[in-house]
Amino acid sequence: MRPNQFVLRFWRILVYSVSLLVCLNLAKIGPQRCAAQTRPSTSVQAVRADPYTPHLPARAYAYHRANRILYFVGLGWRIIGIVLFLRLGASTRAGRIARSLDRKLTRKRSRADAAIRDEDTSVTARAPGLVEVSVFYLIYAVLMLVWMLPVSLCSLNIERTFGFSNESIGLLLKDEIMSLGVNCVIIPIIWLAYWLYTHRPKSWWLILWATLTPLILFNSIIYPVVVSPLYNRYTPLAPGSLRDRILALATKAGIEHSRVFVENTSLRTSHVNAYVTGIGPSTRIVINDTALRQLPDDQILAMVGHEMGHYVEHHVLIGTAVSVVGSLGLLALLSVLLPRLALRFSRSFRFDSLNDMAALPLVFLTLTLLNLAFQPISSAISRTMEHRADAYGLRLTGLHDATARLMVGFAERDLSDPDPPWLFHLWFGTHPTLLERIEFARGSSGQ
Repeated sequence: MRPNQFVLRFWRILVYSVSLLVCLNLAKIGPQRCAAQTRPSTSVQAVRADPYTPHLPARAYAYHRANRILYFVGLGWRIIGIVLFLRLGASTRAGRIARSLDRKLTRKRSRADAAIRDEDTSVTARAPGLVEVSVFYLIYAVLMLVWMLPVSLCSLNIERTFGFSNESIGLLLKDEIMSLGVNCVIIPIIWLAYWLYTHRPKSWWLILWATLTPLILFNSIIYPVVVSPLYNRYTPLAPGSLRDRILALATKAGIEHSRVFVENTSLRTSHVNAYVTGIGPSTRIVINDTALRQLPDDQILAMVGHEMGHYVEHHVLIGTAVSVVGSLGLLALLSVLLPRLALRFSRSFRFDSLNDMAALPLVFLTLTLLNLAFQPISSAISRTMEHRADAYGLRLTGLHDATARLMVGFAERDLSDPDPPWLFHLWFGTHPTLLERIEFARGSSGQ
């Protein structure tokens, strides 16, 4: 198949997929779905008569639909981008550039070595150097950033259209470039993976997993202290009644030496949130400045109580343990799949073997598809922890009514879908539905 025919076929698939997704979403979100989503009257009398049922504005349905369509289109767009990068030879050319720069900068390979490699490229007997890995990854990451930029701009446009964002395109680009820089920490890991695969072809995945385990734990500690401040500013919550009540809850929950910070979330969005993050000395309670502006104190306390539940129930550590176990299973699966995939696609994707840097996007593509396949497991674990945090927060604060009203506000103010399509929720839902959480908050109080 010639490259231009390949591109045309992928564009057709994309158009058909988008059309199908639009039709499916239009069918899923309709007035017949449930009583809480039947476009009820938004009059003051209706809201006062039933304050625990989300009364969604008409624009909420368009917001839900737009975000779901963009999610699937964005996922498909990323997969197509990786496949085109491989299929059209961009990966091979990037590999040559990286290898050439590596030779010039390191000066460790003799001309005889280079001649042998040029004559026999069927199998690469050496692992790529760190410079080669770095150059290739940067080329790939920059091109993928540019490729995914339309999806990021569409997301920004949706948030602006529905009145949630005043983020500038300049700030969006700054965030994207900063994320690219932060993600470069993966370069030594990629280099190590190539080295292990070359020198320990049977046990590379197990050794790599043993190396990654402490790094996963370290990330849980260092991220809130080092990475988060790159994107947002954190200032201590001003002394006052709210701060005293939050610290009293922290003491009651056994969270020692806790500190309360305010995040300047309004720089990007008006959505509200709070969280407790970190382990040990990096532990901090963080409240969005948008929550301080939009929520009454009792709902802020209810939200913080939920987040304290995550900390007290050690959900950060549990999540870390799940990541460690999951990475072991993922690497074991990759050790079986990747050699077979390389054998199957090496000719069409124009690389020599898995030792070749040009095969790296195939690894990323495989990881993307595997993560999508196992997403329901991750979502189910997350929903379980979120429910337990709800239960703990209610026990800690006793604010059942405020918690129920907080959930109603997430639907009415932030336009979160209170009852998403069941399959979408099964696959991607990280929390119980808002209707479930409202019912739980009210039911656990005996209402």
